[in-house]
Amino acid sequence: MRQGIAWVGFSNAGVLLERRAEKGLLGGTLAFPSSGWDGSDLAPPADAPWREIGTVRHVFTHFTLDLVVATAPLAQKPDRGNLVALDEFDPKALPGLMRKVWDIAAPKDPSAPPVTASRARTKKQG
Repeated sequence: MRQGIAWVGFSNAGVLLERRAEKGLLGGTLAFPSSGWDGSDLAPPADAPWREIGTVRHVFTHFTLDLVVATAPLAQKPDRGNLVALDEFDPKALPGLMRKVWDIAAPKDPSAPPVTASRARTKKQG
């Protein structure tokens, strides 16, 4: 059993994604920034108030993975990855593991914008 973490960051500009290295697991695919499960030991992609919201289990041919999913509003440019506008983002283009991550992290009301840093501050103050 392997374990790791995937970070799903939201901002007014969209959702945070990165292209995985060409070699290795899920090579060259678009994915949420992650660490731990693939031999990497990377810090979160941005300084943000990450909150664990669940875990997904995925079975590869040679191992099983439990991946913790964390989300956060992004108030500043991330250290890695790119923001993709939600109206341009197609979760069906993600590999199966990352679609499972999106199933947990996706905004539940598609008509409501995701919680961003400015909306998070408003909610805390209000």
